[in-house]
Amino acid sequence: MKLSDQCLSCLVNQVVKVAHMTRVNDKEKLYARVFEYMSQMDFKQTNPEVIGETFKLLKEYIHNDDPYVQIRNYYNQLLLKQLPLFKQRIEDSKDSFYQALRYAIIGNIIDFNPISHHQLEDIISYFDDDTIPFSICDIEQLKDDIINAKTLLYLGDNCGEICLDKLLIEKIKELNLI
Repeated sequence: MKLSDQCLSCLVNQVVKVAHMTRVNDKEKLYARVFEYMSQMDFKQTNPEVIGETFKLLKEYIHNDDPYVQIRNYYNQLLLKQLPLFKQRIEDSKDSFYQALRYAIIGNIIDFNPISHHQLEDIISYFDDDTIPFSICDIEQLKDDIINAKTLLYLGDNCGEICLDKLLIEKIKELNLI
């Protein structure tokens, strides 16, 4: 998929977010370099290609290959500390698989992209609210598919959520030891 002009504001917002997060000196100079790159980029490239080049430039400028390392570690540690509580809530629920799945889905809220505006308090409140239903709930079909699966691939995504994925994987293993 070629780069869309709708992706440009998101890209700029991401650069601004990382610049603030890493407390870059002379942000204006960084922004000028990014805008210079953007003024010459090829719109036949895909969004991941453009983001890759932009982040390469950003990382070189801030001399940091992983600008998200501190925030990822923070969320990982935060959720690791909560793991026993989440595990107990899962075990105490009427349907432990459903609850583990729900928590893994909530974990996907943890994201550092420019359109994610969730605060820590918001994220934690979702774990406490059992009244939020799934928009689509094919959980029984999912269970059947897991029980009958010969192989299973589980892809982890963002930091923090991997702790919650671990709890779901434990429930998946209870259904099918594969």
